[in-house]
Amino acid sequence: MSLQFSQDIKLLLTKLATTPITVAEMLQETGERGFSLIIALLTLPFLFPMPPGLSGVMGVGSFILGSQMAFNTSRLSQK
Repeated sequence: MSLQFSQDIKLLLTKLATTPITVAEMLQETGERGFSLIIALLTLPFLFPMPPGLSGVMGVGSFILGSQMAFNTSRLSQK
């Protein structure tokens, strides 16, 4: 039986309070649902004005994860 996504987030926040976690660990803990979380975190800064160049970095990360979702691959979570 898998946990609800809200429970996954709660476990991640608990783990993050004690030790830093990587993107790969987040994806491993949340499974396929983690892609949505990572994309949401990468696009959150776009809600605020940013210095030039930073939007390109965040956009590339969002594009890569979005492409993985579209083509049903998860290379980050296999490490």
